[in-house]
Amino acid sequence: MDDGVIAVNAKGEFILTNPGAERIIRKPITGVTPEEWSRHYGIYKSDRDELVPPEQLPLAQAIRGESVRNMEMRVMHEDTPTTVWVEATANPIVNEQGQPQGGVVVFRDITKSKADAEALQRQAEELRQANQDLDDFIHVASHDLKQPVRHLMTLSTWLREDLGEAIGEEASSDLERIQTTALRMQQLIQDLLELSRAGRSEMKWSLVDLNELLDEVLQALEVEVKEAGAVIERPRLPVVEGEARRVIQVYLNLIGNALKYRGGKPAQIELTVEEKKDHWVLGARDSGIGIKSEYCEKIFEPFFRLHNQEKYSGSGVGLAIVRKCAERLGGKIEVTSSPGHGAHFFLTLPKRSSERGKVKNG
Repeated sequence: MDDGVIAVNAKGEFILTNPGAERIIRKPITGVTPEEWSRHYGIYKSDRDELVPPEQLPLAQAIRGESVRNMEMRVMHEDTPTTVWVEATANPIVNEQGQPQGGVVVFRDITKSKADAEALQRQAEELRQANQDLDDFIHVASHDLKQPVRHLMTLSTWLREDLGEAIGEEASSDLERIQTTALRMQQLIQDLLELSRAGRSEMKWSLVDLNELLDEVLQALEVEVKEAGAVIERPRLPVVEGEARRVIQVYLNLIGNALKYRGGKPAQIELTVEEKKDHWVLGARDSGIGIKSEYCEKIFEPFFRLHNQEKYSGSGVGLAIVRKCAERLGGKIEVTSSPGHGAHFFLTLPKRSSERGKVKNG
């Protein structure tokens, strides 16, 4: 066995050891009583630098008739800086009357897996800090850029008013381009702020009736829906536990994109819902221009655009906001699509209570 196995009788005398045990411990085992292990081998508790008391060693507990499950310990050798992490499980050896007659412990070397887990944890913390720094930078930079863009808009308006009828056709065209660019920058800054807020603001959880929320979304998009000649099919949606403004941002962006990328024909949008054992799958299916499969993940990255600004306006931040909102809600966003056959976006939301998230009747 790769795992180590040690057994002792009721007096603590060794009655069995295997090669795996001595290979893991890296010291002779026989001749050392369990009471001497803690001092002799330097067996420490996993969560702090304290020696495991002799009476708390797995074998000592097994001798008393107790079982130990998956106890992690650090074995620090006296004559070498080597530290070995082990995970031990111990059980008593009992007679026909159920009385403990000794104990057996099985343990494995988890040094590598422990190091790997700690490395992953460090990487995750570094990534979390990098994302936080990026969010902070975006928030500050976007906030600081709002004022000069407003000044640019105001000054170009004043310049047009000052010139009056004396303004030439070429100058008028230049001013119009300046104002259009400033408006585009203003929208980008606002989208960046929304992306930053989606990842940093405090969550306020409550029960959210998605039917009422969808009414608000469609009211906000009323003009766009009419311009697109859109037909929107909507099922009865559940009540979920989440944060209303996050879910609103998801639906606003998904329905807004379906209206925008309809391909010059009336938009056909179907909102979908599917109940699973422990989560909801909320969807938005459209009949638009579709997306190549190789881009179905990249479209959720900030500033990634499949089309030029002249053909389809936008900052390329909307779907990044959707993904950020989905993650803050404890879920995820995915899409299936192919060119010319529309797209189907899926928002997966976990259920947080057995009595919540039920579809309302009516």
